[in-house]
Amino acid sequence: MQRYVLPLALALLSFSSLAQRPFNKFGVSFGEAGIELNRSPDNVIRVFLDENGYYYPDFFIADKSLCKSKGALDNWYRKNPEAFAQLCKQYNINPNSGIDVQIAALDDSIAAQKIKLINEKLNTVDGVDLLIHGFRKKAYGNIGRFSSHSTRDNQKWRQRLSHGRGERLFVEIYWDSKFIKGALNVAIGRKPFKLFEQSAIPNAKRVGAGLRTLVAGIQAEKINIFSHSLGAVVAAELLFSSIPSENPTPPQSVVNACFIAPAIGADAFLNYYKRNTTMPYQENDNYRILVIYNHNDFVLEKTYEWGKFRKSFMPTEFGNTSLGCNYDSDVQKLIELFESRFNSVENLYLYDFSFGQEARPMTCHHVSCYVWHEKFAEVLELMDER
Repeated sequence: MQRYVLPLALALLSFSSLAQRPFNKFGVSFGEAGIELNRSPDNVIRVFLDENGYYYPDFFIADKSLCKSKGALDNWYRKNPEAFAQLCKQYNINPNSGIDVQIAALDDSIAAQKIKLINEKLNTVDGVDLLIHGFRKKAYGNIGRFSSHSTRDNQKWRQRLSHGRGERLFVEIYWDSKFIKGALNVAIGRKPFKLFEQSAIPNAKRVGAGLRTLVAGIQAEKINIFSHSLGAVVAAELLFSSIPSENPTPPQSVVNACFIAPAIGADAFLNYYKRNTTMPYQENDNYRILVIYNHNDFVLEKTYEWGKFRKSFMPTEFGNTSLGCNYDSDVQKLIELFESRFNSVENLYLYDFSFGQEARPMTCHHVSCYVWHEKFAEVLELMDER
């Protein structure tokens, strides 16, 4: 028993320090991505967004400096007028307009530049796949033993999505999903779960609303959106509104949205018909929703074990994750919701990944476990047929 005491005591001490720190201290910044990350492959376009859904410019910003601005680009712009003036010049923003107008214009200009890069490649590929990571992800920097970089996860994701599907264009979405170092910090106490519920989820909604600007500009007949875990909140807000936003929802003729182990509840789809578009979606829905769930996923079940130590919460506590693990038959509730409120139940597809080879329970939450599951080929077949 003594061998558990010291690690547990250290973890509790670390957690005590954690509990005293404001949530913005756990923000994820991407201001140094240009020098920290290797050049992306030709078929990959990386898009970085802050906690408010503002797009990162192609401009070095020290991450420590961003941390002092609470990880918010608009705060940083206001606190660094000389650097902001350089940025406005770089992106041809009118220097005589007010600061709020300049920030909005800069954000639109950065998004337009990314849209241009995407559209220039459309004629050379067979399809466009957006990848949206989940909670507690950094693109670079120190992460410890029990975490993985979002860039590494996306590399594994791309390997599977490239298999037998022709030439793909991958648009990787990096967002401030917050980060806590160490597995025990995630499992002990309530503070990390409050971080998830009170900070990461609101971030995800703002990012989803901001991401609409980019997606609306993609001149493809069909796009595929893949989200993992808390990335489901980003994807949902991209597709329909739970918070006020004037940004248009995706206008493509076919939008395949694949929610992999979604850290949401069926109630996230209550606003499914709340869209900003001129398309007659209630008569002819351009969305197709694919949900991959797993009732053995310990992360979505919020059940953690280390040796004799066990910590658990309800999937409905600290941010609803019931759909991804089908807690309390949440998948059936989603079906009933689509049947009773929306004319789109034929566009809803559900996949049970609870068991893997030889009927073994799949307890893994990592995205690679899902995309290399034997049933994932069925998901891709459906997405690629239309």
